[in-house]
Amino acid sequence: MDLSNDLRLENERLGKVTEENTDQNETLEEFIEKCAMRNYTLKDLPALLKAVNSSDVMQQYFGVIGIRRIVSKDENPPIQEIIDANVIPRMVGFTERYEEPQLQYEAAWALTNIASGTTSQTQSIIDKGGVTAFVRLLKHESSEISEQAIWALGNIGGDNAEFRDYILKSNVLAPLIEIVDKSGDEKVIKHGIWALSNLARGSPLPKFELVKSTIPIFSKVLQETDDLETLVDAAWAMVYLSDGKNDSKNRVDLVLETKICHGLVRHISMDQRLSALVPVLRILGNLLSGTEDQTSEVLSEVPDVVNKLVELATSHPNRTVVRESCWCLSNIAAGNPPQVQLVMKDHDQISRLMKITERSEPEIIKEVLWIFSNATAKASPIQMIRLVECYIIDLFCEYLKHDDPQNIEIALDGIINVLNMGAYLANQNKTENQFLIELENKGGVVIIDTLQTHPSIGIYNRALKILEDHFELDENL
Repeated sequence: MDLSNDLRLENERLGKVTEENTDQNETLEEFIEKCAMRNYTLKDLPALLKAVNSSDVMQQYFGVIGIRRIVSKDENPPIQEIIDANVIPRMVGFTERYEEPQLQYEAAWALTNIASGTTSQTQSIIDKGGVTAFVRLLKHESSEISEQAIWALGNIGGDNAEFRDYILKSNVLAPLIEIVDKSGDEKVIKHGIWALSNLARGSPLPKFELVKSTIPIFSKVLQETDDLETLVDAAWAMVYLSDGKNDSKNRVDLVLETKICHGLVRHISMDQRLSALVPVLRILGNLLSGTEDQTSEVLSEVPDVVNKLVELATSHPNRTVVRESCWCLSNIAAGNPPQVQLVMKDHDQISRLMKITERSEPEIIKEVLWIFSNATAKASPIQMIRLVECYIIDLFCEYLKHDDPQNIEIALDGIINVLNMGAYLANQNKTENQFLIELENKGGVVIIDTLQTHPSIGIYNRALKILEDHFELDENL
């Protein structure tokens, strides 16, 4: 009787892991499948670590698969014990075994799971050459292996800004972008965009020069995908890529070159999921906050965007969507008279936008005030007359009485613009300033007079400017 064989069979039945669990009659494929089907516990870890360091390829598979399975457990995986056993360099080395692609795959998978631990544990993978290995595997002929590398790099890059920047400086973007661009597999595209999104944002944001090459692929996905998760990842990445305090013109130009606007507008609707709609509106707002020429480019590419924004601003139940839509409209209203006209096209649309202030949310009220204050800055005489006919002076006077200092300043700026246009028209027609008379009739002048005692220097200066520019102070007040 072969007692050793009986012992091996009993060990297999019990799920025990020993180096003797190989069968000379088994093929490598059969052995790998058997390893993948086993149940592993922490008690098996010493044998697995020993197997990883074995010179026998079957034992190497055995150890790597077992470690991969153990560290994927939800509760207290022995990641630190594996790191302390110094097998990470060994598994990184397995990723270079191109004659054994399955071993490469299993090693990459195990390293990915280990890298999902704590920041210090992830650092151990980086220190042992893990990032270099994963970047190299992106170009592997096996899509499974390259996808595993994508997953690993996305996890590591999403941990913190230091890891992210290290990856970005490891020449990762070009091969990763190429994979997403050429793949027809929705799963690969989803994972690739997720990884790219992790690398393109974070706090602090990466240097724009390091990530600007991702703009075209994010734009392409926004125009083509209908998968919600992929759309959300691409949209939030593009939010940060399209926003910049010192170089916003350059950023906006780069984004507009990709002809992204149609892709954005197709996601703007009343029934779009909030997780996608909010970042899409934010991107659009960034593009519309550029120069007048850039705003014109957006509006010429998607002429119906204003109607969509007005619909969301006046009818959507979610306050974030309303606020973002109003912000987009205020950016358009800050442009030239033709752009102002799109927002203030008729009495009905002006009244609908004013009605938004009936909502109680302060951040929404502020954005609505910006819409009208911005519109008055470059409105034509005809447009200004229409605004006054639609009770814009009443709107501004109402918010002169509120507690929010910024709202008061926005309203005062609007009044300054209205009165200046009124003075221009009065001079042209040789009449009195009709807008000033309207302001007096609404009690606005009295309120502005009292604002000279406001503790805010910005409010004081604006109130004083109105009184000095349009009144003989000694005689009238």
